Amino acid sequence: MDDIDLITRVASRICHDLISPIGAIGNGLELMAVNPRTATPEAELVSDAAEAARASLVFFRLAFGRPAKTGQMKPEQLETMFRQKFPNLTLQVILNTGVEGLSRRNAQMLALMLLCCEGALRGGGQVTLSGGAGHLRAHASAPAVKLQDVGWALLDGKPLPDTAETPPGVQFELLSMLAARSGCTLSLEQSDSAVDLRIAPRDGSYSGL
Repeated sequence: MDDIDLITRVASRICHDLISPIGAIGNGLELMAVNPRTATPEAELVSDAAEAARASLVFFRLAFGRPAKTGQMKPEQLETMFRQKFPNLTLQVILNTGVEGLSRRNAQMLALMLLCCEGALRGGGQVTLSGGAGHLRAHASAPAVKLQDVGWALLDGKPLPDTAETPPGVQFELLSMLAARSGCTLSLEQSDSAVDLRIAPRDGSYSGL
């Protein structure tokens, strides 16, 4: 078992064990909402928080968990998952794949790319995700794009700076590791208002994204 397998198995187990009780809380609050005596603003706030937590766990299980080796995800299923995780209108997520289904590994990589870009759009913006035939792309745009996480160096083929005071976000490290395992390269282009992240097969050695 290598580091990737251990990381993803732990993440899958944690998310799996938490989703069920949080879902039960949400179901209980829905029943309370039927009764006028218990349908309070406070209960509604708790219900909204439970739904947000459930959406985050589903998303994190995809991004950091261990994907199934078989089966595919429909683009509309993936897009719904992304929008439930990021419902804030200041961050618009668009998915353009041009294919009927995405492999679980492909979907995982797109989720990690979205997390990387989300951190660069602190004031909101738009992230367009696309993929198919072994190529993945995340294009993020906003009035101001700031690549503050030191993990961006990993996605640009550079070593982490020795002077970094904080470790990189785990999404950067896992994305870099998954790309290397799949025989792919990462490329990064940036400007003051956009960042473009791409994953492509290395010298035709694509191994099944």
